[in-house]
Amino acid sequence: MSTPLEVSQILANAKKSIEEKKAQLGLNKLAESKKDALIALKAKIAASVANAQVKNILDNVPVSIPTSFPDQLIQRQHTLEERDRSLNLIIDSEGRTIDKRTGEVVLLQSRMPTLKANIKTQKRDYRTAMGGDKSEYASGIASTISGVSSVFQAKVVPEKKPEGEKEVSEAFFDNRLKIKTAERNKRKLVFNEKGKYLDIANKLRAKSKLVLLQKEIASISKKTGISNESKLALIQPKKTTKEIIPNIEWWDFAVLNEMNYGCLEKLNEQELREKLKINRLIEHPVQMKPPTHSDKKVAPAVMLTKKERKKLRRQNRTELLKEEQEKIRLGLIPPPEPKVKISNLMRVLGTEAVQDPTKVEEYVRNQMAKRQKLHEEQNASRKLTDAEKAAKKKRKLMENTSLQVNVSVYRVKDLSDPAVKFKLEANCNQLHMTGAVLLYKNLNLVVVEGGPKQQRKFRRLMMNRIKWAQTNSKIKIDANDENAQKETNTCALVWEGVVKTRSFGPMIFKMCPTISFAREYLKKLGIEHYWDKAQSDSILQQSDF
Repeated sequence: MSTPLEVSQILANAKKSIEEKKAQLGLNKLAESKKDALIALKAKIAASVANAQVKNILDNVPVSIPTSFPDQLIQRQHTLEERDRSLNLIIDSEGRTIDKRTGEVVLLQSRMPTLKANIKTQKRDYRTAMGGDKSEYASGIASTISGVSSVFQAKVVPEKKPEGEKEVSEAFFDNRLKIKTAERNKRKLVFNEKGKYLDIANKLRAKSKLVLLQKEIASISKKTGISNESKLALIQPKKTTKEIIPNIEWWDFAVLNEMNYGCLEKLNEQELREKLKINRLIEHPVQMKPPTHSDKKVAPAVMLTKKERKKLRRQNRTELLKEEQEKIRLGLIPPPEPKVKISNLMRVLGTEAVQDPTKVEEYVRNQMAKRQKLHEEQNASRKLTDAEKAAKKKRKLMENTSLQVNVSVYRVKDLSDPAVKFKLEANCNQLHMTGAVLLYKNLNLVVVEGGPKQQRKFRRLMMNRIKWAQTNSKIKIDANDENAQKETNTCALVWEGVVKTRSFGPMIFKMCPTISFAREYLKKLGIEHYWDKAQSDSILQQSDF
């Protein structure tokens, strides 16, 4: 049996649990009420924002509603109400449209899609019905396109321009100009005349026959050599000048003082000598030295044999040794120490080597090391530095071209390979030569200037070292020509000779779009005959004979 104290404790606990449950139920209700209030507040804010946007849009519409027409005011009021209602529409679980404020079911007007052609037809009907009233026409079109017949149609009010501005615009406006409308022009149905496509086919056949005939004529002219002769004639056109033979030469006129030779028949030799003071004196002009002539007499180099060179070195050493011995004998220089080696140790030192062999061996080895060091120092002093080596190499390659310059002209069929271009430029710069390379289709001209030794090295590069047949050439071949064969790349020496001065600077590559461009470039330097010679040789090489 429970005591009164336990009963009171049980009741207190029960009351406490009941109060806690009440408190929990109150908090949940409060949270739910707060949540509902928050949702309502959000809906209210969204509605106010939407109304503000609608109001802003309607305020910006250029409409003019006169106060004297209450029907229009009522119509606008209905329009605003309809728009406000459309912003508060929701869809329930059954898929019906319901007004959120009243809970009524709203029937929305269905808008059927229409074609663009129907819209154009409606525009044309409105234009005809309005009869030029642009404001009513614009409002009617807007309502038709939107598909809302019951919505208020805004009447557009045209802007009033100042009178001065209106007069200026009308003064510069031509009423004869027709404003083009955005309408598609109707195309008529046109039938082709009989024989139209037959004429086109006949023209194409005649054109193909003409092309075949031209190819046949070109092949025949190439075989006979007519085309080559015509090309050669275009290179150097001959200038025909008519020479007028004078009645008397200018040098005879100073003697005879007459305009003909008729007086010679009247005079004999003796009279001519007495009268004209002709004698047998022959005046020889002073002989001029050539510009490349040097007054220095250069002795021809004598090539000695191997035995002769050894004998000459031996004689030179003997003379130097005699001179040194004479100085030692006179006491000018001290005598050199004996050249002691391990092999002649006993013969040179004798008894000293027997008494203390270790000391003697050390002395000999020191002497050998001393001589070795002296030899290496002398070699190091004679050794050239890097700058001296480069100067010596340049001096060997450089030649005196102040009196005359050797020039070589080469003709290459194709120079599209970048590796070959690099070789030409690098070797020309290394040999300290000048020149230029003219690039044009199947005729590329290489002109180099320098001394005879430089020309020999460069000629070996062009004619022997570079394998022109193996280069990556891009010679174009006519795809329609069945007899055409793949041509190999070649290089030929066009001309070599001597000129007075250089015409180019460091090696450059010049792209020539036409033959005349290349010839004019060389003509500015006064050496256009290089191109003429190379072009004529190329044409003659292409001929079959």
